[in-house]
Amino acid sequence: MTLFHPVELLLQWIYPFDERNTARDSPMQVLALGFSRCGTESLKFALEDLGYKSVYHGFEVKGDQSMVWTRLWDAKADDPGREVGVEDFDKLVGNYGAVTDARCNMFGKELIKAHPNAKDVPIDANHGKREPLCAFLDKPVPEKAFPSGNAPPSFAKRIAERRKPQYRHAAVNLAKTLGVMVAVIIAVWMAHTKT
Repeated sequence: MTLFHPVELLLQWIYPFDERNTARDSPMQVLALGFSRCGTESLKFALEDLGYKSVYHGFEVKGDQSMVWTRLWDAKADDPGREVGVEDFDKLVGNYGAVTDARCNMFGKELIKAHPNAKDVPIDANHGKREPLCAFLDKPVPEKAFPSGNAPPSFAKRIAERRKPQYRHAAVNLAKTLGVMVAVIIAVWMAHTKT
C-alpha cells in the first residue's frame, strides 16, 4: 500500500533510511540462501575460509538496513509485477561477494535472477562438512575443521546486545513522534481557541 505523501515524509524523518547505492566492484559469487539458524553463520565462516571476501550474514544488518529490506519487501508485496533486481540489492549487499541467512533468503528467486553467474549453494551442501561444499564450489578442502558459529548460548547474548541500540533508537523515534503529535495538538487547539 502506498502511503499518503506527508505520512511517508514523516516516516522518513522518524526512521531515516540510508539507501546508499553501493557500487559493486566485483561480481556476486555465492548465494547461500538457506534458512536462518540452520548453519548459516558457520557457512559464512566456511566461505571466508575458502577465500570469499565480504560474506553477508543476518548479523551484518544494521538498524537502517532492516528498514530498507522491509521497504523492498513491501514494494514487492504491493506490486507483484515489480522486478526486484541488481540495483535494489546493491543498495544493501553491493559490496559483498557472497550472501547467506536472513533477508537474502526472503529474496532467493530474485537474487538468483539478478546474479545468474553466482553459485547457488544447495541446502545439502551446507551440513557441516567441507567436502560437498568445496566440491560444489570447485575449491580445495582446507585442513582445518568446518567452522561453528552461532552457538545457542552465545546467540541469545548477541541478540540482546544487538537490541540495545534498537531500543535506544525506538525511544528516540517515540520521542520524535510524540513531539510532532503534541505540536499538532497545540496548533489545532490554538487555531480553535482563536475562532
